[in-house]
Parts: sequence; C-alpha cells; structure tokens
Amino acid sequence: MKRTFLMVLSGLSVAVALFGCRGGEAPAPAVGNGGASTNPATTSALTLEQYQATLIKMARAMNAEMEPLNAKMGETVKSLSNPAKRAEAMKEFEGLMVTAKSQSSARFAELASVTPPAELQEFHRAATEGSAEILEAMGNLIDALKAGDVAQVKVAIAGVSQKVVESDQKQFKALEEAGFDIPAYRKDLTLVKKAK
Repeated sequence: MKRTFLMVLSGLSVAVALFGCRGGEAPAPAVGNGGASTNPATTSALTLEQYQATLIKMARAMNAEMEPLNAKMGETVKSLSNPAKRAEAMKEFEGLMVTAKSQSSARFAELASVTPPAELQEFHRAATEGSAEILEAMGNLIDALKAGDVAQVKVAIAGVSQKVVESDQKQFKALEEAGFDIPAYRKDLTLVKKAK
C-alpha cells in the first residue's frame, strides 16, 4: 500500500499545484484501515514474516486497483485549472475520489482484520488509526468537491496530505521504537531490525 497513497495523492498534488496550496511534505507510505475497528482481531498473531507478506500482498493488490484510477485522476485534475471546465472536472474528480476512498477502505479493513506480531502492535495501531484519519480527510475532500467550492477543496487537499504525513510519522516512530530499520521499510515494506 506504500505506493497507493502516493498514486492517489499524485492526482491531489497536481490539484494542489493548480490551486496553489500546499499540504506538507511529499507523502510517504501509508497503511491502515478505512473506519474498521482498530481493536485487535480475534485470530492468532501473525509471525513477522507472515505480517510482512500480508502487507506486501495488500500493497500489490491496492496498487493494481489504483493505477487505472490514478491515470484518470491525472487527466481530470488538468481541467481544474480551466475555469470553463472546472465545475465538470470537480464533479468527475469527486467520483474518482469516491472510488479511491471505497477501494482504500476495503483494503484497510482487510489490514485491520489481521493480528500483528506483538513487537508490531504499536505500528499496526498507528497504521490503522492513521488510515481512518486519512479516509475521513478524503471524505472531507469529497464533500468540498460536491460543494464546488475551490477554497474548501484547497483546504481539503491540504488536509489529506497532512493526514498522510502525520500517519507516516507515527508509523515510523513506532517502527523505530520497536527497533526496525525505517529505510528498509520505506523502500519495499521490509520489516527487519536495525543493525546494532
């Protein structure tokens, strides 16, 4: 899922540039849930290897779902800079964001349903809670697009970007506190302990 939010937010980044607003740093990987319970699942805890394999499998599936959507989003946001096409583009962008939110929510619920290894409980909690916040921010963007208010859209885009950054920071902090190598995780979701 690490590239998925980058893909979804690449469309938002174009919109940010067109609308002239900024929402923080470039987003890094994000994983989590879409409003699903953040309570631990009732299944037994996965091993570190099983958990990593689960993250990678979900990321690949989500990326495959988002690639075509991202291409459409890129085309649509180009029209946002044209005042004559803006209303139509906002409506189309709204539909794309509804789809992105729905697909993300399903994948995040899937993640929330697994029980991580004990050493990754805090990371998992940060990921699922952060994802719920990101999805809420995506909902705010959808509402702003429905309203057709450019100022609200600017604020909402910045809000989504900020929630991604905040979620990443919490996840990385949890991984670091558990002794995991952050660069390895950022590169390809590898969960390995830092060399001593």
